[in-house]
Amino acid sequence: MEKETILKSKEKDIIYPFLMSTCLAVGVVGICLYFEVDYLDMAAYGVGLWGLFGLLNMDAIKEKFKT
Repeated sequence: MEKETILKSKEKDIIYPFLMSTCLAVGVVGICLYFEVDYLDMAAYGVGLWGLFGLLNMDAIKEKFKT
């Protein structure tokens, strides 16, 4: 194993991105409930956006490790 790979594997993730996304999700659900949006619509939009951002994140990670 290369030294650079070992150093990257020991990096720790910070918790702030996870907390931010959780707070955003709770806020979006609250707004949707306030405007009386169906639960099925909320779920469909959430899964769709989750998939879209997951693909964008995978592409960004590939570009990061390409160089």
